[in-house]
Amino acid sequence: MPDKVTIASLHEMKRQHQKIVAAVVYETQMAKIMDRAGADVLSVGDSLGRAFLGHENEDDFTVDEMIPFCRAVC
Repeated sequence: MPDKVTIASLHEMKRQHQKIVAAVVYETQMAKIMDRAGADVLSVGDSLGRAFLGHENEDDFTVDEMIPFCRAVC
């Protein structure tokens, strides 16, 4: 597996029936832990609107609110 995971490499992993490990993370420390553990894909989930910001549901969470969390994970 190459160091950089791309859409093409994910397609190749699927074609070869390899497992793809994905994790939902919201902040820097968990992103580092999941990266060191070998996760192929990290995602920032909209559930953080409820978990961290106290919104009633995910639909109340805006892209503008999500940007700082995406930056933290990157």
